[in-house]
Amino acid sequence: MIQTLIIKKMMKLLIAAGLTIVLIVANTKDNTAAKVRNFDLARFFNVESNLVESQNFDDKRFRDENAPNLDDSQKHSESFMLSGTASHYADKFHGRLTANGEIFDMNGFTCAHKKLPFGTILKITNTENNRTTLVRVTDRGPYVGDRIIDLSLGAAKWIGNIALPKIKAEGFDAKIENGKDMFFAYSEDNDLKIVESESFDIKFTGKDFSSALRKYRELKSKSNINNIYLFVKADEMNVKYGKKGVFYVGQIKPESLFAQK
Repeated sequence: MIQTLIIKKMMKLLIAAGLTIVLIVANTKDNTAAKVRNFDLARFFNVESNLVESQNFDDKRFRDENAPNLDDSQKHSESFMLSGTASHYADKFHGRLTANGEIFDMNGFTCAHKKLPFGTILKITNTENNRTTLVRVTDRGPYVGDRIIDLSLGAAKWIGNIALPKIKAEGFDAKIENGKDMFFAYSEDNDLKIVESESFDIKFTGKDFSSALRKYRELKSKSNINNIYLFVKADEMNVKYGKKGVFYVGQIKPESLFAQK
């Protein structure tokens, strides 16, 4: 009789232990599945590029085959030029976060570059037809072949080639001494300039680059002497992750424009 009771108790303990193990395994599987379902890879596109330590242009970090070769006399507010093949990206990434924390608009005027600081504005020229546009670096890439820049669809269309055009890209080094009252001036038709604040009149101010670019083009179409530029403060060109800069559109005063020429 005693042996029977002992056997029954042991069987109950074994059954209880077995149920406990089954529940533990089941809960582990459910939690794992939940983690997998909630992990959205799209949110982490180009996440490594957010780890850029400095927002200042550093020619030691910028060493691909098309890198500008800056000497000591060119390390303060000098322009640089890159040349090579461009590509574009569109639907697959439209509405997603870019590497600098903004939302990608495929119809806007932005670009991806492997190392240029976020916020860098580039004048892009399609060397096959000489059509130009201005774009702003907001993302990282391209990582295919020997392409040097990835344009938004809107920018690629504007320069007349959504395939693989040969382009040149012009921009400014972010470093500038005593740049408080200095501005980088960008034009789709004229050379890039560095100007003082008193040499131009501001007609538009905004925090959205594409809106500023549209206003620039609108005013440019009405200008008889083609003195309309898009301006950025020289000491504020490159902004921190997730933040936008301030963009100005205006006209360089004729006396200043002709004096520079």
